[in-house]
Amino acid sequence: MPESPRWLAAHTDADIESHDSSLRRAMKKIRFDDEIDDELHELVEECQEEKELGVASWRELFNVNNKMRYRLLLGIGLQGFQQISGINSIMFYAPSILNEFFGEQEAIIGTFALNFVNFFATFIAIYCIERVGRVKLLFSGGIIMMLALVAEAILASVEATPAVGYIVTVFAAIFIIGFAYSWGPVVWVVCAEFFPLRARGKATGMTTMTNWIFTTIVGAVFPVAKTASLTGCFAFFSVMITLGTVMVYFYLAETANKNIIEIDEVYAKHKPKLLRKKW
Repeated sequence: MPESPRWLAAHTDADIESHDSSLRRAMKKIRFDDEIDDELHELVEECQEEKELGVASWRELFNVNNKMRYRLLLGIGLQGFQQISGINSIMFYAPSILNEFFGEQEAIIGTFALNFVNFFATFIAIYCIERVGRVKLLFSGGIIMMLALVAEAILASVEATPAVGYIVTVFAAIFIIGFAYSWGPVVWVVCAEFFPLRARGKATGMTTMTNWIFTTIVGAVFPVAKTASLTGCFAFFSVMITLGTVMVYFYLAETANKNIIEIDEVYAKHKPKLLRKKW
């Protein structure tokens, strides 16, 4: 895997006029030939400006300039809601959940099937993320997840029979499909791209830390909460992903097919509105 063009422009004195330079070779992997020259010059100029400014301090992450605080809190919110949607409760404890309805062997087979669904549904995101955009994927996936969790909450409140167990497995698969093409991969893409380069290391570090904090909390609390009320757990997760989806609709700007400068401009202009213009 080659270094990114931006990293090469920032850390090497590549001759952008040379067809054999590492910078130009990296650009050829991700751009059409007629786009390379103009973007190379812009890239080198941007990196020189960033070098002069230096790496962002921790205090700058919470600065209102360039909407850094807005973006940081949004990234933290995305990673937090990703985990309290309940995905890892289902993925970690699927055998235990399915054991409520099936024997041990059937529960393991059901868990394998859910992981199989998770793997293949991720390819939807790979195909759609640049064609459809980040916001639509997160919004639609969030709606699917919420509806599936509501169904699971209702099913968890009725008598645990094998017939109900099959329906629970189907809705769990629907939930996982919704997650695997949206909140699973897209949150990581957004958090990796929408911070300015000089602040990206610290900012993505904080958003990733949020993800693991909530992963740990959910993983530790769910077994106890499930014993108290599995219906309550699913209802709580459905409320959380609904809040996350509302946050995406109002506060997340679309950044598909945009470079770093264009992303800065998009966030400078973005304002929460009931009806999104670009929908």
